[in-house]
Amino acid sequence: MFRLLFVLSVLSVLSASAAEKNILPLAVGNRWEYSITQNGVMSSGEGEHSQSMELRSQGTGVEEVVSIKEHRKDGIVYEYHAVTKTEAGVNIQASEVIEDSLMLASDKGIAIIASKASGLDDLLSNEWVRYDPPLMNFSSGLKPGSKWKIGTVREGNLRMPMQAQVAGTETITVPAGTFEDCLKIYVMCTKVSGTMGSGADMATIKSGKSVNMIWVHPSVGVVREEDILQAKMQFATGPLMTGTERKIKELMPGYRAE
Repeated sequence: MFRLLFVLSVLSVLSASAAEKNILPLAVGNRWEYSITQNGVMSSGEGEHSQSMELRSQGTGVEEVVSIKEHRKDGIVYEYHAVTKTEAGVNIQASEVIEDSLMLASDKGIAIIASKASGLDDLLSNEWVRYDPPLMNFSSGLKPGSKWKIGTVREGNLRMPMQAQVAGTETITVPAGTFEDCLKIYVMCTKVSGTMGSGADMATIKSGKSVNMIWVHPSVGVVREEDILQAKMQFATGPLMTGTERKIKELMPGYRAE
């Protein structure tokens, strides 16, 4: 059941893995390394019968541009690979999630035209999901006040409609250094719906929402990210479960602007 909750947090993060081409350089060989901290609370029951359980773990993430898949009239399609590894922690088992995406870089920005994810004891389907229209992860010409619809992220029967806006600019300091004039971007999902898992592990999402805060430095990429996710899930065998929070911070981006 812990893994089903983790699926939601992973998907909300993976949906925001790329940026417009003048923010995240999509050049073959570019690679970013991240340190991940996950904190959360899972509750069962309601009212005076409610019980809470802490969730806490550490992990790492690596994202890289693998190859140019195709040259098209409307842009270039890149193959993008991401691996998220979570160590065993407090009430969380060790796990690995692998996602492959086909990203279209065009004058409109960066969009996902297809993706697949695997891991978490096969809770993720490892099947390609095609997006038409594509998921517009990051629009072009971003500046404070910019708003756009990303689209609906799909995984099996799970649906997460996403939208984004640029809140402003900030200077961000992480162990990798200090980055000025980073765009602070909110990626939001106000309604998560669908089912996850199968058999005794199947859960129905009663309600859910997520907010990702992403700090992106022009020509370097994402230097910091925080994700907050809340969800109520009804398990086939078990009580109503609610609540999880996940924060991601980049420690050492592998790319430096030339």
